[in-house]
Amino acid sequence: MKTTLFSLAAFFFLFTAVRAQSLDYGVKAGLNISSIGGDANFGVDPNTVNGDQEASTSSRTTVHFGFFAQYTLDEQWAFRPELIYSAQGGTLSYSGVFSGFTITTTSDIRLDYLQLPLLGVYTPLNGLQLQAGPQLGLLINAEAETTLAGNGDSENSTEDIKDSVNGFDFGVALGASYQLQATGFFFDARYSLGLSNINDSEGDQSNQNNVFQLGVGYRFN
Repeated sequence: MKTTLFSLAAFFFLFTAVRAQSLDYGVKAGLNISSIGGDANFGVDPNTVNGDQEASTSSRTTVHFGFFAQYTLDEQWAFRPELIYSAQGGTLSYSGVFSGFTITTTSDIRLDYLQLPLLGVYTPLNGLQLQAGPQLGLLINAEAETTLAGNGDSENSTEDIKDSVNGFDFGVALGASYQLQATGFFFDARYSLGLSNINDSEGDQSNQNNVFQLGVGYRFN
């Protein structure tokens, strides 16, 4: 809760500080294609399958939405804080042989964050903006939906894993956007690379968030 209030306070402080200056603001939303990097056993207990195991990971397609403020420094440079809800995670699977049967354990990891990107913006051409900067993330929900399948049967379960996930995430965001001429609409693409370990379970496993975003937004000025 304290971290949430700090993030909100930081955003609105920046908003207030630049309000009397050259300020644009707007809203945005779009798709996330997210994955969990690092050790393959995040969210899946390898003890559920005995024998030789083959691990695989895949991405999860979700959504993001939020709003932003953009303070123009000069014709080419600007500063842009955002406050974004971002649904992330990924799918991890193990397969192996247990008592003569092939057993597959699949875990759909669902991680929901409140993100605060703090971006420097460079405009090399009219309408085109390049963005880069640090990104802070506050975990607001974490669960794993696990399916155990084999021998013609399957078993599903959903577990709250918030205690096993670091409540704070840090990374860098790199992206670009294009503003349609004579309108407030823009399209953007961004890649968020996690730098901190989100795995807070016992052991020495290390995992990071990786998210590719495609979005559309509207900029008021």
